[in-house]
Amino acid sequence: MQTKIGLVAGNKRLPLEFCRIYKKKFPENKIYAVCIKKDTSKKIEDLVDSYIWIESKDFEKGIEFFKKNAIREVIFLGQITPLRLFKEQKKFSPFLKELLNKLNDWRPDSILGALAKVLESEGMRVLDSRSYLEEILAPSGVFSKRLPDFREKADIEFGKDIAKILTKLDIGQTIVVKNKVVLSIEGFEGTDSTILRAKKFTRFSKGGVVIKVAGSQDLRFDVPVVGPRTLKVMKKANLSCLALEKAKCFILEKERFIKLADRFGICLVGLEL
Repeated sequence: MQTKIGLVAGNKRLPLEFCRIYKKKFPENKIYAVCIKKDTSKKIEDLVDSYIWIESKDFEKGIEFFKKNAIREVIFLGQITPLRLFKEQKKFSPFLKELLNKLNDWRPDSILGALAKVLESEGMRVLDSRSYLEEILAPSGVFSKRLPDFREKADIEFGKDIAKILTKLDIGQTIVVKNKVVLSIEGFEGTDSTILRAKKFTRFSKGGVVIKVAGSQDLRFDVPVVGPRTLKVMKKANLSCLALEKAKCFILEKERFIKLADRFGICLVGLEL
């Protein structure tokens, strides 16, 4: 039976990968996408059945689009650049102003959670963002040719609980560890910048572990994402191991990602937390 799904498409490749995977699994089903100007890739227009372009400050237009098309299930994929909220406060729609005024903070999860409540009040269910994407989630154990050495194992054991605590505090999902020292912690700037900040400590001595976890985050909006670019940034920062929380981290272009890790000599580990 033909069905529909609503997609709130943020930036980078994840929304595009979702469309390709979903259509391969359910070729008769329809995807209705709310696309965010300056975030969503234009390529999405060729991958969905219907779409609307909105600005992040006008999200109510996306809600109306879903209502008009009788959407009952919605999935959020890809980041909606949070910095724009600080730049565009004077341009907020009355709907967004009212929504934000009710919140205790402007963390992305808080804002998206509030939007999800609005969608649910209109009879829509917001799905776990891992729905239909099991094949691109991080597996358990080592999934690269190279095994972690004893230093990397020690750094993973040392750092994984710290990373998990940081997610509970909603500070970030990524830390870089070397010799049981935390070199950098993810903040507002994102994963790539977090990794590159560690370079000042690794430029003369190769090695170090990037640990990325979801922890207790809301998995409807906040599943971590890595891809080939992550590995290229790690290589630039002389880091040698990437540890990801099993089943709670997306891997973009997974086959290419693993081949690139093997070429760079980077060890890949799926963590049981």
